[in-house]
Order: sequence, then structure tokens, then C-alpha cells
Amino acid sequence: MNLKDIIEDLQLGKVYTDKDRPPFKVESKEEPISENKMEIKKIYQLLIKYGNSAKDVAQMLKKNYKYVAKTYANSSARDKAMALSGLHSLGESKMIKLKSLLTEIVFHDDFMKEIKRAEKETGKKFKIPSSTKKLCMMAKKDGFHKLDYLGKKSGKAREPNKLMYQAYAFVQGWGHSKYKNNWDWRSDKSQPVLQNIQNSSIYTSLFDYDYLRGHVTTDLQASQIVANIMPGSKDEEPAYYLVKDYLNSFGSQRGGDRESMLVNKVEWWLKKNKVQTR
Repeated sequence: MNLKDIIEDLQLGKVYTDKDRPPFKVESKEEPISENKMEIKKIYQLLIKYGNSAKDVAQMLKKNYKYVAKTYANSSARDKAMALSGLHSLGESKMIKLKSLLTEIVFHDDFMKEIKRAEKETGKKFKIPSSTKKLCMMAKKDGFHKLDYLGKKSGKAREPNKLMYQAYAFVQGWGHSKYKNNWDWRSDKSQPVLQNIQNSSIYTSLFDYDYLRGHVTTDLQASQIVANIMPGSKDEEPAYYLVKDYLNSFGSQRGGDRESMLVNKVEWWLKKNKVQTR
């Protein structure tokens, strides 16, 4: 049985049990897929649970399962489901190559494991300032954490109340003025946990997950842009000009995917809150 047949069975509601596992290893091109029927079923169920449609899940599996299964052979079904979800969300932009995307992914469980290791070695807790947490929760209240790069609700929502999201906001300078760029956290002696990660860990790319970094930034930016706009208000600037003025006021870099993502998120909020633009 090949991958396509398994996916079609899952869509029809076929249940796989241990009896579907082959009794011994057989040399066959299709054998690895046959061995992983149970894993594919679990990944399928997880992706549905994360809010994806059955059609999208089938597309994710058909397009990227073999690559993810090979690249993350020793990872859990949950981690593979997250990889597939991330590939689906970012792959739609047609600007990110599959191979480079996979090498950039930082899974939540791996992130927390590394933070806890550094905390244990230093005897210190990694604390996020309350000002940073407040900004993250404002973005959650506005609903931006639920949006993809097109400004649409898609897949599993990000979690602004969790440490990983808040840590990505913190190292980018949100809620404080200690860091001026994405590298300053590496030399912050007041943060022993971050220093430990930088100086003694092989996992120095902990904050290099571009998908999350981009979304955290635009979630918080969008939240600030709409902060003073009342729902139902009239004669407001269109999303593009709101974003343009905001970025220019901070001397931020203009153009590219980030700005498009930010415009889409602000546009979503304006429509959701029935704000009339000029």
C-alpha cells in the first residue's frame, strides 16, 4: 500500500491497528510507508485537531510527508505534524525552499528542553519582563496570533501566553530597550540563561526560527498599529498606509514579505471590527 492509498483510507475513515504492521521487514520501495501506517494516522489526526481541513491535511501529507519522515526520522509524530503544518503555511508563499525551511524549524519541545538545560546549569530562571508579556497578551486579545501570512485563520494558532512566543518577543527587543538588533541577546550578561545557551550550547540557533520570529514581530506590530482605532470607526487610513506610517515612524526597513504580512493582518482586523477606511 502506498502513501496515496493510506491517505484516501484515512479520509474515508479507515482505522489502522497493530495488525496492519508487517510481521517482519521486507525489502520494498513501499515498505517504509507500510511500516508507518500508524504514525501517518496519528499525524493526520493531530493536523485535524490543529484546525486544518481534511483536504489540506491530505495535501500536506502527499506533498511533504516523505521528506519530513526522512529528515526527522527520530522525531515524534507530534513534531512531524508541526513540521508539516509549518511547511504548509510558509510554503504557500512560494519564496521559501523546503530544505532551508526544515533546517530552520525549532520545535516547542526542543526549545523548552534547551531552556531547562541552561536553567539547570546556571541555577537561574529565564524570566520574561512583565512589559513584554503584556504586549504578547495584547496581540492575543486582538486575535493576530491566529492568522497566517495572508491574514487568514489557518492551522494551529500561535501561543502568546507561552514562554517560547514571549522569549522570541523578548530577544527582539519588545517590552524593553536593551536590544537594538537580533544579536544583542547573545552578549547580555544580565541574562545568564541566554549567555549559557550562547557560550556552552550547540543549540545557538534557538532563536533563529524565522517563521515564528516573523509572526511574533508582525503580531505585535499589528497590535500596536490598531491600538488607537475604535471598532466601527470611520474615515480611517487603509491598512497599507497605517503600516507605512508606523514603519516609517520607527525607521524600520520597508518592503518584503514582512511588510506584506503586516498589512494583511491589519487589514483583517479592520474588516473584523467593521472599520471604514477612506
